Amino acid sequence: MNVLLLLAIILLILMSIVGGKKGVRSFIALFLNFLVIFVTILFMLSIESTIIVTLIACTVISFINLFYINKFNDKTKAAFFSTMITLSLLVVFIFAVEHSAMIQGFGEEQEEEINA
Repeated sequence: MNVLLLLAIILLILMSIVGGKKGVRSFIALFLNFLVIFVTILFMLSIESTIIVTLIACTVISFINLFYINKFNDKTKAAFFSTMITLSLLVVFIFAVEHSAMIQGFGEEQEEEINA
């Protein structure tokens, strides 16, 4: 048996003992979040606007963490909407700083050094 799989099973058992049903839901949410991050990395390799991809990934991860673990109620909805407002403000701030600082990323010479 793979060591990583064994550790995941131990984590599942401990989370179910400590947290009950909510612990199992948190364990599943952990792996869903990992899947979202993995897909996000794959999209970032092929899409120009990484900020938009990151915003979508943050929205999906917030949805998983809030609604899947805590279910739909008024407090969870308020937390999700406040998270979305915060993300929106951060994206506006990031675009403003990126535009005013004229950040272009790495030049061709620097990319060659990184790839080597």
